[in-house]
Amino acid sequence: MEHLHFLILDLALILTVASIVTILFKKIKQPVVLGYIVAGFLISPNFEWLPTVIDSENITVWADIGIVFLMFAIGLEFNFHKIAEVGRGAIIIAATVITAMITIGYSLGQLLGMEPMDAIFLGCMLSMSSTMIVLKSFEELRLKKHKFTNLVIGALVIEDIAGIFMMIVLTTISVSKSFSGGELAKEISVLLLVLVIILCIGIYIVPTVVKKITRYLTDEVLLIFSLALCFLMVVICVGIGFSEALGAFVSGSILAGTRQAERIEHLIKPIKDLFGAVFFVSVGMLIEPAVIASYWWQIIIIAIVVVLGQMTFSAAGCLISGQSLETSVKVGFSMLQVGEFSFILAALGSSLGVMSSYLYPVIVSVSVITSFTTPMFMKNSDKAYKALVVRLPGKIMDFITKYTSPGKSAAMLDKDWKAYLSTKLKKLIIGLAGLSGTFILVTSIIEPYLFKTFELHHRLIGLVLVIIAFICMFPFIHVMCSIKETLYLKLWHKSNFNKLPLLAIRAISVFITLMFAISILRRYFLQMPMIVHALAAFLIVLYIIRSDFIRGRYLDLETRFFVNFNERIIEREKLERSEKSDKVWVDEKMYIIEYEILDNKGREYIKDMISNKAFGCMILSVFRSAEELINLPRANTALKNGDILTVVGSLNGIESYTEMLTKDNKINEPKNGPVTLKEYLYFQMFDDDILPENQLMCCALKPVKKGDIFCRKPIKDNNFIARYGGYILAVEREGLPLLSPGRNLILIEDDVIWCIGTQDMVNKLEEDGILAL
Repeated sequence: MEHLHFLILDLALILTVASIVTILFKKIKQPVVLGYIVAGFLISPNFEWLPTVIDSENITVWADIGIVFLMFAIGLEFNFHKIAEVGRGAIIIAATVITAMITIGYSLGQLLGMEPMDAIFLGCMLSMSSTMIVLKSFEELRLKKHKFTNLVIGALVIEDIAGIFMMIVLTTISVSKSFSGGELAKEISVLLLVLVIILCIGIYIVPTVVKKITRYLTDEVLLIFSLALCFLMVVICVGIGFSEALGAFVSGSILAGTRQAERIEHLIKPIKDLFGAVFFVSVGMLIEPAVIASYWWQIIIIAIVVVLGQMTFSAAGCLISGQSLETSVKVGFSMLQVGEFSFILAALGSSLGVMSSYLYPVIVSVSVITSFTTPMFMKNSDKAYKALVVRLPGKIMDFITKYTSPGKSAAMLDKDWKAYLSTKLKKLIIGLAGLSGTFILVTSIIEPYLFKTFELHHRLIGLVLVIIAFICMFPFIHVMCSIKETLYLKLWHKSNFNKLPLLAIRAISVFITLMFAISILRRYFLQMPMIVHALAAFLIVLYIIRSDFIRGRYLDLETRFFVNFNERIIEREKLERSEKSDKVWVDEKMYIIEYEILDNKGREYIKDMISNKAFGCMILSVFRSAEELINLPRANTALKNGDILTVVGSLNGIESYTEMLTKDNKINEPKNGPVTLKEYLYFQMFDDDILPENQLMCCALKPVKKGDIFCRKPIKDNNFIARYGGYILAVEREGLPLLSPGRNLILIEDDVIWCIGTQDMVNKLEEDGILAL
């Protein structure tokens, strides 16, 4: 009871002093975070004029919980789409600052006579700017709508993510007491593997569960559910050997993609503010005037290095990314303080017992000094830019202007290659993590369990394990090795110079997959020759890639993942569509183009053009004259010289298909570019060459219901063409548009099918009662 009494007294003291000090700081227009730190100092044993916290151990526990909530909130504000939104400019700025400041901080620590571990922690802490202080300063100076602020905020987001990795690296170095490159690389690889596996599983499962229980999610239930996920992920990460902060961040980032994210942020904010306040107060409690008095000269030197270093390298990173000198100066004058994430790194060093006790108050003092200077530098960024322009030599200004000219960055890389490499890298990371995770799961968990539980022949258990492994691996084999990618085919036909690098990338993907497959086979059938393992692995992988049955199941898994991953974006698009009078989206996302068949000697058929399916395109009609128009032609329809083919597909698909056809000399270069399906369907009504009964229409069916003719069947088995005389253009699954869906896509409950055909198709759909009105 006495213990509880002390805890209540301590909390009363903390919150009372913190509230008074933060009100004063608001009055003088200073960041609240600094107020908490000052409040912590006032109630610490180092300040004798006020009551002191009685039980500091309890406050430490509360501060640790505060770190969990702070990282959970950062995760909620971060989602994977933000990386794409902030762009490469923010990534380059963050990478430049972090690399330079870690190097400078470590070197400065060595010059100041610090121990190696202290110097490493110093470098990492100096590389992190303050998100809270920067945002607060932008708000107070009314700069939020300026262009450069997006770059600064984006760079801060990247720094927060980098901070998570720093915690893992610092923990590894601290525990091992060494700087082994191999050990460090191993730990980082394991971290990436664990993160990707947890995130993939989390993104696949959590949003689905949230949607299933949405009607039960009152504010109270949603709060408890979110906190349960947060602390469950904390327990998992700690059990694996990582920090509580990483688990909290991962759980927040998983929930960040759900439609409940903003609601969760609102519910969690008061709790985060409370525990966050306790954390920053605990930081202030570690300030020791005697230490500051002893190391005042180091504090001044470090503060100057932070301001000059952060300012210089953030501006340099901005210039390197192609931004103007004016934007770069404003970015540099915004990112020149030590941030709150540095306190988390300092707390980590203290808890591990590898960082000298004096470094904590030193870094807090540096943070306070640099934070107070931030608004002043921001206000004078325009003057600094004008002064710099006057003083810089003309040749340097000409070079900067030329390098940062509009369109320079866009011309650095073929946009198709850029898009393909970006997509391929994501697939390689997911595939590699999935295959590694499967190998670990089978060999480290399932294998011991089976051998311990069942008294069967080793070869029989080995066969069972191989089957389990390949069942788990099949989605990741598809991710790694699938060739039916529009951008791949577009680049392939675009230039012969593209073929070698494309084949090399594909060969690497296949090689990685085969290595995992061979490793599984060799583990359980070691007595067989290596050539047999290699051949068996090749045949299994080939079957997985080419099997329609497996491809259908993979498409189902992939679609579910992307529905969950893009949930907030899908919800926003649905809301935008609902505000329009025209709620049809297919006719705006799909495009039409017309090709004229060349005067060839050989006779061509539709089947000779059938590779359109690889590009996700469909031939809608063959036009010869007003009297001879063939809608939805079959594969054996003969083509004549001068025929006009009307083709529908995505913009990328049409561009890729055009590259292939023009290269093979099957068509004349299209006179007109692609138009949206909506425009085509509208203008055909005024085309005298197309009779009303031959005009095409796009319509939606009622959502698929359990037990109807479409449910739980792949598209190829629905006989839609034979039954209704139309093509399936797209499928809408929980708001996610699947354009030109593959013939192996399995339709499920609540899918909305979009189709195209003539009035005859519409009449048949209406007769069957499945046409959406």
